[in-house]
Parts: sequence; structure tokens; C-alpha cells
Amino acid sequence: MKLIATSVDYADYLERSLPTWLAPAAEALVVTTPTDEATAGVCRRLQVPIFQTTVFHDGGAPFAKASALVAAMEATDWLQPPGWRCLIDADICLPPDWLAAFYATQPQTDFLYGAARFDEAGKQIKVCGMAGYFQIFHSTDRRVQRRPMLSLKWSSAAGYDMEFKWRWRRRKRIWLPLRLTHLGEPRRNWFGRGNPMRWGRLKHRSVP
Repeated sequence: MKLIATSVDYADYLERSLPTWLAPAAEALVVTTPTDEATAGVCRRLQVPIFQTTVFHDGGAPFAKASALVAAMEATDWLQPPGWRCLIDADICLPPDWLAAFYATQPQTDFLYGAARFDEAGKQIKVCGMAGYFQIFHSTDRRVQRRPMLSLKWSSAAGYDMEFKWRWRRRKRIWLPLRLTHLGEPRRNWFGRGNPMRWGRLKHRSVP
């Protein structure tokens, strides 16, 4: 299993979440900016590779998360060799048995898998479908063969994950029996941590 996440000014969360991802037979790649020394330091301590890019803010974007993920995927050939892949957020902690529990469901390569998340007090966080904080899929699935794999039109951290999810019909989207823990306050930082930009002002951009 290969996981990928972005972390820009999220080192405090990543320091807690990243160790929970690293089950046996799981490896992670963290996408960040060249100036985020704190994130790089966390990854060095845990011996996790990073990919540094400035595309988060290309064209004046506040936080083009999908563009950064795609840049990392393409530069590192992240979809090879064929196998299971996971898009995850830097503020998500996984339970100790998450990978074994996933394989115990006998996953099929043409399905998309997600899991419910809870805040640190144990209250479930409602989501609009199987959002991008945790999405597992197989790299051989025809739905992930298009290039770029994720839509680049979104200049924030939202939107691209819903478009990705909608490639699978509802019956092909399976909720796993896992409880994920979301660190910090949910539904924040869509435009980068600490950015006060509001919805409606900038949602997507034109991409050549």
C-alpha cells in the first residue's frame, strides 16, 4: 500500500498522524513546499520521503492541493508498480490495525474504499460522501488511468476529491469498518492553513 498526503504548515498534525500510517507493507510520500522545514523535519525523523513543489500557489492559487499531488505522483511514478493506493490528509490518524482490516474485507480492484472519521472527542464527523481525507483504490482500475489522475482546475483543497469519487458508482464505493481520528477542527484550511478566504470567492480555475 502506498499513501500520499500534502502537508504545508501542518507539521504539528503530521507528527501525530504519520506514524499511524506506517503499518508493515505500507509506505508514505509527503508533498510539501521547499520552505516548510518543519514538515521536512518530521519526515526525516520518521524516514519518510518528501516531494517539494511550489505548484500549490501557481497562478495565484491559494492552495492547489490536487496540482501538488499530481506533480508528486508524476515525478515519482507513484502508481507503479501496480497495487493499492491511498489518498489521505495530514490530519488523519489511522487505527493500529487499519491495513490488516482493509485486506480482511477481500477488497476488489474496481472499487473505491473509504472510512468514517471522528473528532478527538469521539464524535463522528459527517461528510458529503467519500471525501478525499481517506480514499483507497487500486492503481490498475480504469478510473485512475486518465492523466492527470486528479482534476487540476481546483485552486483550493476541495472539489477534486469529489470529482474523483464520482468516477465510481455508489455501489462501487465501500465504507470500511474503520474509525479514523481527525486532528484539530474539521472543515478548516481549505485555502491553506490560516488563510481566511471564504467560499464563493475562488473555487476553481481555468487550466489549459
